[in-house]
Amino acid sequence: MNKSEAILFLEGMYRDIVGNLNTDKIPDYFAGNYMQTTDGVSSDLHAFGDHIAELKRITRQIRVSPFHDILFDEEEQTAVVRYEVDVTKNNGARGQVELIALFQWSGDKIVRCHELSRPISPGEEFKDIASVS
Repeated sequence: MNKSEAILFLEGMYRDIVGNLNTDKIPDYFAGNYMQTTDGVSSDLHAFGDHIAELKRITRQIRVSPFHDILFDEEEQTAVVRYEVDVTKNNGARGQVELIALFQWSGDKIVRCHELSRPISPGEEFKDIASVS
């Protein structure tokens, strides 16, 4: 995979999985041995699916910004992206969270993600949104 392909892949993944909260699309993007660590919370593919299902339950809308920064290492098949999400919860609360994520591919699937998040506004209600399950 080259940088352009990685960007298109990640844009599609964020659209399908995070923006549309479509758990049926998870196998299209993630390997069966997928591992993720978000803000120190580790999860496997099953737990990641639970996280997306919980987001679907508690949110009305999640919008992912275009990537602000993208670094790609073709030899290692890794990408680092920085972006923001605008979240509207079912209770009407709105917030924005900045994320930095490091992805690693094996073949055509993501096998690892290490992610850090920080609420931009308002703070407390959205501080765990990236790792809620």
